[in-house]
This record gives sequence, structure tokens and C-alpha cells, in this order.
Amino acid sequence: MRVAVPFGPYRGQGPRRLLDNLAEAWRRTPWPAGGEMREPPTVAVVTVSYNTAELTSHLLYSLFRVLEPGSLERVVVVDNNSDDESPVLLSALRDRGLIDLVRNRRLTYHGPGLNRGVSHLAGLQRTGRANTGLVWVLDSDVIVLRPQVLSDARRALVSNGAALAGEIGPEEPALLPMGCFYLSSMLVDPRRAWRRGIRPFWEHGSPSAGMQLSLRDRRERLTEFPFYRDRYLLHLGQGTIDRLVQRNERSNRYYGWATRPRSYTYHYSGNPDGARQYDAFLRRFQADVPVLSPEGLAAACQVEERVSFPP
Repeated sequence: MRVAVPFGPYRGQGPRRLLDNLAEAWRRTPWPAGGEMREPPTVAVVTVSYNTAELTSHLLYSLFRVLEPGSLERVVVVDNNSDDESPVLLSALRDRGLIDLVRNRRLTYHGPGLNRGVSHLAGLQRTGRANTGLVWVLDSDVIVLRPQVLSDARRALVSNGAALAGEIGPEEPALLPMGCFYLSSMLVDPRRAWRRGIRPFWEHGSPSAGMQLSLRDRRERLTEFPFYRDRYLLHLGQGTIDRLVQRNERSNRYYGWATRPRSYTYHYSGNPDGARQYDAFLRRFQADVPVLSPEGLAAACQVEERVSFPP
């Protein structure tokens, strides 16, 4: 029997989901207090991959080939117990020193997967093995189109004194009537957002809603940045859930949502030229990686030549 939880942003969740999400808050590694942030602050990416080998490969290729060399301090990929070719591909990139690979032994879903990745960075920060200033959370079905995205987003966050920068979308009007930032691309200051009193990502259809509510409750500033509107990034949308349908993963709790009627495969976050830009990206990716293999992907990510995909 489903029992509704009557309080706060957890309302509508059953007791088991509530306990799981409360456990996430205690399980995470908080960001260490104090310490000086470099200027400009360094940035680490966190993304979660679940049976999306091809899409995750596209994201990583775009990070390493579109952004200027040295733009990222590190890239953390959390593999959510994939059973496609993802573990082999990601292991090859880890062995080449391109990514940090965090492997979950079971499917934890998207929000808890992100928690593992940010906690990994917090642990490195606590032991002095990293000096991360900002964390850039990205979905695995995002592609970087413009090299200026990171410098421009970072400038917007810092100049506005914000704890989070992102683009406002239509999700969760009941919880966040003032607007909910897309989780698919969010730049976060972990000193202010990854600490006790601020909810981590939760297991939910909108995993960052609780964090955004917490930040607003603490009067932290959230600033808008047009990741998709100004075509810095291309977000395919529905990438992971489409794989659930293709693989007929009926045991997945989001399978019913994935199979609901819709008139599109990818929504491109409203970008009317999304299909054209995706096609241009695929042509370049396939020229550099004709056959998706660990060696081919790793080699393509290490080529110094930059690529770009004009709006």
C-alpha cells in the first residue's frame, strides 16, 4: 500500500522512497569548509551513465574536443551498473587518465548516482588530491557545441554570487512555481550547495528539485544561464529512458513513464535546429570514431585538434 508523506518536498513519496532519500543525505560526503578557490575557479564534470554507451561517448568526445584544453580539472563518470559496452569503454578512458570512473554495483537511479560522483569529488577535496572550484552536472545525452560555454557560465555564476547556474525549464511547477532549473546542465558551487542542510540529489523524477528548494530556503542565489537557448549545448532528451524501452526493462521503476505516448524521440530542449545540429555532430564523431571501440574512443578524445558546431 502506498502511503503519502505529508510534509515538505518529500510529499507524495511512499515511506520506502522517503527513507532512501533521507539516507542519501546522510550517506553523502559533504564538501570541506574553508580553503581558497582559484580564480577563475576550476571545474569538474559529473555525469551518470546507465546503458548509454554511445550517448556517453558523444558527451565525453564533445567535452575533450570542443572545450579548450585544460578547461576541466577532471571528469567523473558514475556507471550505474550498466550491462552494455559502457564498462569496457569507460575503463579504457580511465586507464588513459581521461576520466575518474565510479562504479555502482547496483542500479541506484540518476539522483543517487550523481550523489556518488559529487561525493567522490568531495573526498578528493578533503584529502588534498583535488582543488575543484565548481561542479558541472551533465546528463549523458548532452553534447557540447560551443567552446565558450564553460567560461561564460562560470562568469555568470561568479559575477552574480550564485550557488547554482542553469536554465529554467517547466518541470515541477507544484514544487517550484518560481521555476526549476534543468538538471541536464547545472553549474554548482559545492561549498554552498554540497553541505549539511542542503538536500543532495534524490531518487525522483526531478532529482534536483529538493536541492533547489533547500538553496532557496537558505536564501542562496540561483542564476539563469542559457545553456540551450543560446545553443551552447545540445540536449537530446529522453536518452536514457529510450534505452529502457529498447531493452524492455520492465523492472525499472521509470519504464511506465518511458513508454507513455509521445510524438518524438528526442526533444532537444525546444531547439528547432536540434536534429540538424545533432546530425552535424554525428558526422564529425563518426569520422573520428568510425567504429565505437575503447581504443578508438580514447584516441579520438586525446586528439589536440579542436572541433566546433556553429549554431
